[in-house]
Amino acid sequence: MAAVTYLFGAGASCECLPLIKNVPDRLEVFRVLIDGYNPGDLHAEFRQSGQTKASIKNEINSALTDLIAKVKLHASIDTYAKKLALTQNPNYIILKILLSFSFIYDQMTIPPDRRYDAFFASIMKSNILSFLDIRILSWNYDYQFEKAFSEFRNEKSLKKIQHELNVIPFDADVRQSDRFSIFKLNGTTAFRNQNDVFNPLDDLWSIDKFSLIEKLFEYFAEFKRSDAKVTSMIGFAWESNGFSRLILNEAKRDIEKTRAIVVIGYSFPFFNRDIDREIFANIKPDVKIYVQDINCEMVINNLISILPRGTEFKYKPIPINIVEQKDKKDIVQFYLPAEL
Repeated sequence: MAAVTYLFGAGASCECLPLIKNVPDRLEVFRVLIDGYNPGDLHAEFRQSGQTKASIKNEINSALTDLIAKVKLHASIDTYAKKLALTQNPNYIILKILLSFSFIYDQMTIPPDRRYDAFFASIMKSNILSFLDIRILSWNYDYQFEKAFSEFRNEKSLKKIQHELNVIPFDADVRQSDRFSIFKLNGTTAFRNQNDVFNPLDDLWSIDKFSLIEKLFEYFAEFKRSDAKVTSMIGFAWESNGFSRLILNEAKRDIEKTRAIVVIGYSFPFFNRDIDREIFANIKPDVKIYVQDINCEMVINNLISILPRGTEFKYKPIPINIVEQKDKKDIVQFYLPAEL
């Protein structure tokens, strides 16, 4: 049984990764890094792609410049991504590649959000089996949980850490449903081919920027081919592919058993509303919901709009508890409810 389910949004990683409004600025930092990179023999053909390193670098630089400009013209990068998806624009794939690598770069170079470290220090005793009763539903692409946990395990491999933390979609086929799990509802900054899921940089502690750029060159060249077999594992709420449905179905099965839900850094945006309603449709009437945010009133208003309204809830409102947070700097730990 999952005693407590956490629902995480972008605000849960705000000490490390950009909030929506700051995404263009972080993409610009990454563009400057690419622009200043000298990949050696610029005129050599790159991995039988039919392109030189110089041409790939120029294409990436141009694509980043265009992406930054377009995102600034829209309400958010999610808005622009949906527009590309609805119009079947091939730049939708390019957006996912560049966003993935930019997020990975940020996590390589910016210290991890300290709250994840405090979270594991609080819930762990001797090993992962000590926190069976916790499930994480996250709308974030990042690997802040993995990076924080790796320091407790002294393990650098992202793949090994994701297996130990039971991260879905990575362990979907071999998932142990009776233990701690992390469901990445929006996918993650990884890629897959027909046989495997892989990360551009598996070493969680690496700060080798140039190896990351070389991987970007490799993936970008691959995606430009008409027979490309590698796909991005970033997803969005409006995508209804089998991959997204698999993650969602696994998450829904677990939330049916939860006694408490803790919402952190998540505002229930309109884009995600259909998925949020589908998730919360499975909660029990006696579940308790805790909201930890600097703007609890707004979050709760949005939350109420997606809660079940069937007859079983009509005369028994779901209790929503505010975890006061006056400023983002006054919280050093994710809320730990009494149900743990």
